[in-house]
Amino acid sequence: MTRLLVKMPNWVGDCVMATPALALLKTALPGVSIDLLVRPGVAGILESNPHKSAIISADDRELPPAVFERLQSSRYDAMALFTNSMGSAWLAKKLRIPRRIGFAREWRGPLLTHKIPFHPLEWQTPTPKPLSRRSIKGTPQPGSPRHMVEYYLEITRATITALEPAAAARAQSAGMDYDLVLPLERAAEEKVARLLRENQVQGKILIGINPGAAHGPAKRWPADYLGHAVEILSRPDYAFISTASPGEAALNDAVQAATAAPILRLGEKVTLRELPALISRFSVYITNDSGPMHIAAARRVPVVAIFGPTDPASTHPWQSPYTLLRNPVPCSPCFLEECPIDHRCMRGIAPFDAGEAVLQTLSNNSRWQPMELPR
Repeated sequence: MTRLLVKMPNWVGDCVMATPALALLKTALPGVSIDLLVRPGVAGILESNPHKSAIISADDRELPPAVFERLQSSRYDAMALFTNSMGSAWLAKKLRIPRRIGFAREWRGPLLTHKIPFHPLEWQTPTPKPLSRRSIKGTPQPGSPRHMVEYYLEITRATITALEPAAAARAQSAGMDYDLVLPLERAAEEKVARLLRENQVQGKILIGINPGAAHGPAKRWPADYLGHAVEILSRPDYAFISTASPGEAALNDAVQAATAAPILRLGEKVTLRELPALISRFSVYITNDSGPMHIAAARRVPVVAIFGPTDPASTHPWQSPYTLLRNPVPCSPCFLEECPIDHRCMRGIAPFDAGEAVLQTLSNNSRWQPMELPR
């Protein structure tokens, strides 16, 4: 059996956006074993993925000797690098994997056997550091920048060609929709149903809020703005549920301080594996550009997506209905972790704008019905 190792992205949202690529791999190469190398902090989001053979949960920056030996003894035929670092390419080389596929960037081209040309104007991939001014402000090619879902699909197509050239034609004619893939786990659904019963939200419309985002505070809409939006929307038949994690409790505090409406902090009570089951219950979700936003997209939950320093062309919700809120100031997208000036890209989005987008979404979408829970 042909064995493939996929180095998955290092962030929750990117792992979700990579799921159509895994589906394409399995469709084009049904006999191939697909193992996923994932960092522990994000592995939970892939546990329910039906296209994997196994998950190796380990930090590739400092692999324990036992994990390295396990990977080396597996004698993989190929490794697809969904990450962009020199370190991931060097790991593939050290493991003596004969086919190493990825984008030729970060000076790692010599370590790859199958190089995909990288054009910065075509792929404005999100990074924790600013891209070059030429990349951000240059004149894009027609149709670019392309979405990150397409980025991972491009790596998959190159992997299929490297492993089985005849299958590349099948992949092109597969007629797939390239949907995000995020099945719910039954135990997670049961836990979320119990939490909602305990918080007595039967008969209410559930509105999710997400005050957090990775890569520093620049991607976060100010918490007091989010709290004011909740205050504007507040009414007896709405229940507001925050998906902020236990590590983001301070953000929940700041949101609650700006509104008299109670915020149910259920994100602090669920794991990453359980979070999709919680988000799936929402009628609409107010969220920054973040991993939970992409979870909502995978579950087809209508989203009010707030963008500031990142580029919505490359990371907008892929398949769910969404309303984009963005203040298009000249310095955005900058991809900085912290704003060096006045955070005008985010502060230029008013709480009223989010409130209006939520009401419009509810009026246009059939998911507005009150929450009914099984007994």
